[in-house]
Amino acid sequence: MNDARIPLTSRDILKAFISRKREANPSYSLRALARDLTVSPSYLSSALSGKKRLSSKILGRLATTLELDEGASAALRFAANLEKIEDREVAREILMHAPKQIVPRFVPLSKKKRSMLERWYYVAILDLTTCDDFEPDEQWIAERLGLSRNQVRDALTALERLELIEKTVDRNRPNQVSFRKVTSKVRLPTVRSEREIRNFHQQMIERAQLELKLKTQQSDFDRRLMSGITMAIDPGKVKWARKRLEAAIHEISDEMMNGNCTEVYQLNVQLFPLTRRSGKRTR
Repeated sequence: MNDARIPLTSRDILKAFISRKREANPSYSLRALARDLTVSPSYLSSALSGKKRLSSKILGRLATTLELDEGASAALRFAANLEKIEDREVAREILMHAPKQIVPRFVPLSKKKRSMLERWYYVAILDLTTCDDFEPDEQWIAERLGLSRNQVRDALTALERLELIEKTVDRNRPNQVSFRKVTSKVRLPTVRSEREIRNFHQQMIERAQLELKLKTQQSDFDRRLMSGITMAIDPGKVKWARKRLEAAIHEISDEMMNGNCTEVYQLNVQLFPLTRRSGKRTR
């Protein structure tokens, strides 16, 4: 079976989010988590070690307490249900036909590492290191992204400090130091509006504005898609739309990352209200 189709176990997912919560609050213990879940510490310890199964009710509480986003919650439920199937051939068949977005091999980015979002090009450089034609040269990176060498140098230093990239030595060029992205897939799971993520999206929207303003040739048009629909909607369907769009983004990114990768793209989706909330009119 392809490693990409082997999901994280429910314990892997929970431990990653527990670790993230502890980073924000070092005093947060398993005993505190058990208290928040209204279960005994021994039960929780046994469940996280794989000795006991977590009920659907407890999984739901864990998702809320640990602030799992919808994608991570779906992955957790899928992993937990898959682990209950004793027939491994049946489990394998279910896994092979499951949507890709619920069998992720992801690492939730800790809040400490979210400083990578301070500058849009930190993320761009991080993914540029995975391109097939990547050159570990500051000038080459600067020219590919329209940056200064100082910006590139600062970004590489920051990414290495955050342990998002590491230095490597090319076997064919022993004297040449390169960089490797430590984790192939990094996610920014969140269930609330957060300043760092808002600022990052704002920077990327500004990049899109520059794309439209400065790149006006047909060749530029052929390399991008800027599209949108204005519509009157049923607000009750926004949650449904968010789930569908999230799934589509992951499906598209998985396909586009598979092949000869030589460019770094940004895929943005904006779904936001143009109207103000309606209220009762007073006469």
